[in-house]
Amino acid sequence: MGYTFVNKPHFNFLISDGFVYETSDLTDPVLGKDIYQTVRNSFRVKYRWAYKSIFVLEGTQFVQPSIISSKDYILKSSNTLLVKLNTWLAINASLGYNKISRTNRENLLITYGLTVDKYF
Repeated sequence: MGYTFVNKPHFNFLISDGFVYETSDLTDPVLGKDIYQTVRNSFRVKYRWAYKSIFVLEGTQFVQPSIISSKDYILKSSNTLLVKLNTWLAINASLGYNKISRTNRENLLITYGLTVDKYF
């Protein structure tokens, strides 16, 4: 189930929540073989804000705790900032984070670069 709070051309914000069924067959050098199934609550926040088509900030955040165990959760976050230099060239930066408590793994990725919008 989701709800859109704001849906304007320059700003939108939505929240969704629901259940997902997850089944996995993991092989970890430390944990060994791990086969499991769980039901997760999947809560998501998504937004996009644009200022005069020059600045664009957008992102998606997920929180997915297991219904069975409070120690089993997944966090995901993805955020991007885009600054247009002209109609076809922009500078962008992105920040991505995820954590999976079951395997005790987490990543933080920072990327930046140029975006060229040229259509043929």
